[in-house]
Amino acid sequence: MRFQGAYATPPVVKNLIILNGLFYLAQTVLPGGTGEWMVRHLGLWFWESGRFGLHQLVTHMFLHGTLTHLFMNMFALWMFGRTLEYELGSRRFLSYYMVTGVGAALLQLGVTWIEVHSLAEGVMAGTTNPFLLQQRIDTVTIGASGAVFGVLLAFGMMH
Repeated sequence: MRFQGAYATPPVVKNLIILNGLFYLAQTVLPGGTGEWMVRHLGLWFWESGRFGLHQLVTHMFLHGTLTHLFMNMFALWMFGRTLEYELGSRRFLSYYMVTGVGAALLQLGVTWIEVHSLAEGVMAGTTNPFLLQQRIDTVTIGASGAVFGVLLAFGMMH
């Protein structure tokens, strides 16, 4: 698939950057605790926290904690994602991006499960503070880093 100009940003990368920017803008500018609401409902929570929803496997990728976090993720997406989208085509690139983002979320949940059960054993043995266990259960994950790492991996594997 051809895009206009050698340095043009292809549509999926451009739209992902715009979408992430709009989410960040909503998190930071809208009044009434909108940003906190977005993180509470769209961020990725561990399934035993009572806040988990399946939609979070996707929605957490569009939230960012700081402007630097957003910039670094979107800069890497723009820098390396353009080449991948040119190579794979828009539909395949979007599928790959979403699969790596959801895959990273599942991996995060798996690692959290291991941590939570290790901490729970420590609490039962009396060697770990229960606060640490509850803190780990109630930790939210946000950001496109998992999907961006997938882009970097694919870029590194090219040719």
